[in-house]
Amino acid sequence: GIAVCNVNKISKTKAHSFAEYLHSNFPLVRETFKEKSDLLNAIKLLANLYDLNISDSIVEATLQELLEKYDNLTKSYDPTERLIQLAPTCQDVLLKCKWGGIEYDCHEIIFSRITFDGICCIFNYIRPIGRPKVFKKLNKNNNLPFEARNGMGSGPKKGLQLVMKDTSDDYFVTTTDIRGYVVSIFNPMDFPDKNSGSLSEVMANVGTEVFIGIKVSITNPNKAIRILPTRMRKCIFHDELHTDFGNYRHSDCLASCKMHAMKMLCQCIPFSQPVDDYNYCTLTDLPCLSNFYRKWTSYYPENEDSPALNFERENSIDCRHCFSVCKDQTYFVSVDVLPIAINPTNITYVNVFFERSFGDSLKIDLVQYWYELVSSCGGFISLLMGLSFISFAEMFVLMYKLVVFCLRKRKQSKIFGVVTIVKQTGAAVVPTTNNKSKAELYRNNYVNFFY
Repeated sequence: GIAVCNVNKISKTKAHSFAEYLHSNFPLVRETFKEKSDLLNAIKLLANLYDLNISDSIVEATLQELLEKYDNLTKSYDPTERLIQLAPTCQDVLLKCKWGGIEYDCHEIIFSRITFDGICCIFNYIRPIGRPKVFKKLNKNNNLPFEARNGMGSGPKKGLQLVMKDTSDDYFVTTTDIRGYVVSIFNPMDFPDKNSGSLSEVMANVGTEVFIGIKVSITNPNKAIRILPTRMRKCIFHDELHTDFGNYRHSDCLASCKMHAMKMLCQCIPFSQPVDDYNYCTLTDLPCLSNFYRKWTSYYPENEDSPALNFERENSIDCRHCFSVCKDQTYFVSVDVLPIAINPTNITYVNVFFERSFGDSLKIDLVQYWYELVSSCGGFISLLMGLSFISFAEMFVLMYKLVVFCLRKRKQSKIFGVVTIVKQTGAAVVPTTNNKSKAELYRNNYVNFFY
């Protein structure tokens, strides 16, 4: 998946229109903010819901109270709709979109969706929609593709080509000091979250052409590893577990783990999370969120219980139950940036493409199967003792025959060919001797035992 996020989170034009409307129509707003400029400065604080920082807790609490009265809410406040209203749209920035050398209307292949960085323009993001109502408000075309678009080949002309205009005149609140956009590359089935490590970011400044080459590595597991415990194989199959976002994904598991930590410590979750929840974080929750900011951006390392890491344990999230996915795709990014030498220079070109028409394939398999282990042990014993598993089998067979032979001998009354037959002939017992020699009978018994 490819996400293009504007560094400007609130449109200046929309902020002025919203402030003018509030200041003109609501006396309570005029009493609280004497000048419209004061109200505009307060509206800027809404951008803190993106990075969870705090600027002025008193003004934030005042603005939050006014927004709740303005929206006439009877339940918990959801800031998502207000942030969508104030955010710049994809139509404001996208001039031209090409895929595989074919030009499309941008709204046909680019959708506005929520990521960790807020509302972004996204291509090839096919995971199920977590908040359908929000998606419908953001997009004219509500038909989300169910399958990812496969690459048309390698090279810049075969990938995604975007032309975007400079909207710095409309900047009101930015998250970075650049003029331009942040391009993110991620797995199309993952929730785009930078802290999970499954996302690569590239800065695209105004007046430059950015070439983003992608190499893909695919990991395929052998089904035989399912017999191993999860902590031994160090991975989870996508159909073994589920997260709050759907089928198991490593990035989703980490994002879900962080979300539950926020709910536990601050009793809310950020609006950027792709789940329908009754309590989204508002401006009044920012002091709590800011207090644990270090915790939200750090994960406690796996298999590390050293006392020296006590500080890290307190200031990180313990998500050691989140293993990587057994079957996965990893994307490696290389970037080239060229300044635009021709007019107009107030635009940005972004080219995202596969560097080669093939990828690396890795396999997860057992180090040794049971029959290979038996073979190895047998060869080792044979080398050291001159024995093999066949020898042990023959020994057990001979022992069995010996036991059977002894039991049969016990039932018979023969001793080296002499059979005493007791005949009832009055008071006398008449012994009868077998005519065969002792040596011949012994030889026959030996043959019967071994064969």
